[in-house]
Amino acid sequence: MPALRGLADYYYDWLDHHTYDAYWKALSPRERFDCVTVPALNIGGWFDGFMRGTVRCYEGVRARGATEVARRQQHLLVGPWLHGPLPPTHGLVQ
Repeated sequence: MPALRGLADYYYDWLDHHTYDAYWKALSPRERFDCVTVPALNIGGWFDGFMRGTVRCYEGVRARGATEVARRQQHLLVGPWLHGPLPPTHGLVQ
């Protein structure tokens, strides 16, 4: 994919790190659940390609958050949408 040089150089970093090594661990939220000190609202859609990660973040902070309030006040909102901008009526009954 030479066309990505200069446009998306991170692509080549991804290819250089094909296992879950220190590169990926530095970018991974799951490596830092124990650093979360505040409540969070995790939002995902049933048709979102990142839905699994959204649920993992919710569960991970509930289990390993740095404070009691962070662990107890995690919230998860899941709805009938995709990832990214949605049309104004997406998911609404008309």
